[in-house]
Amino acid sequence: SVSSVSSVSSVSSVSSVSSVSSVSSDVLGETVCSRNSNSRNSNRKRVHMKKLRNLVSISLVVSALVFVFPFMAIADSQEQSYEESVKELVRLNPGSRYDVMDNAIKAEAKMQDKSVEDIAKEALSEARENDASYNENIATRSSSGDVTLSLRATKGDIFYSPSKVGHVGIYYNAVTIIEAPGPAWWNKVRKRGINQVTVKTGTEIMHVRTSQNNRNRAANKANTYVGDWYNTDGFAFNKRYEGRKNCSQLVWAAYKSTTGIDLDGDGGHGVYPRDIKKSKWTYTYKYRR
Repeated sequence: SVSSVSSVSSVSSVSSVSSVSSVSSDVLGETVCSRNSNSRNSNRKRVHMKKLRNLVSISLVVSALVFVFPFMAIADSQEQSYEESVKELVRLNPGSRYDVMDNAIKAEAKMQDKSVEDIAKEALSEARENDASYNENIATRSSSGDVTLSLRATKGDIFYSPSKVGHVGIYYNAVTIIEAPGPAWWNKVRKRGINQVTVKTGTEIMHVRTSQNNRNRAANKANTYVGDWYNTDGFAFNKRYEGRKNCSQLVWAAYKSTTGIDLDGDGGHGVYPRDIKKSKWTYTYKYRR
């Protein structure tokens, strides 16, 4: 009987110890797991915060660059001397000369009652905007291949060919265009068939938002310019009806002088081919692929 009690006590004691050990082990396991989980969560938070700080830093740098660069460009433009501005305008208007550009600026300054420095800066800003060397999108498009125009269109419609400064001409009828090819001084305004005209891939055919009667009048006026010498003074100050013509000047003058429609899209001192393309009066409805 004593032996049985002893055995029971022994078993009970061992069982209790085993139970306590098991409970302790479970508790300890849960504690360790909890600590590991907390550690992992903490690590995740630290990684997340680090990424967040990096993103914030990058955003601040980009914002600073976007904010500062325009002012740097303005400051650079303001620091450029009048002579340097004129020289750059000549470079961006192939065929022009310093004395010719200088005289054009002085005439414009007198007419608008502004300083020659201000006129030069305004003209230079427009010239840069329309030149492929300052505009990556223009440079990409101007690198396309050469093809014949070949596309029929309505009288008075305009074609725009992407190139370093762009090129435009006007349709005299469905299969004939009038253009001022340049920039050589001996070139003249000419009338050619659409299969004789070489343009860039991606050339656009544009319609002018006006009556067909007005489009006819503009095309007929352009026809009177055939034989005029090419205007080598460039695009910077080409808004005049008479005398020599470059490509955008021809199209602009044909419409402005007969219908009053100003195809200059930005209202600057000169009318560039791209000004006609982005005019509120024109829209593209066909492409030369």
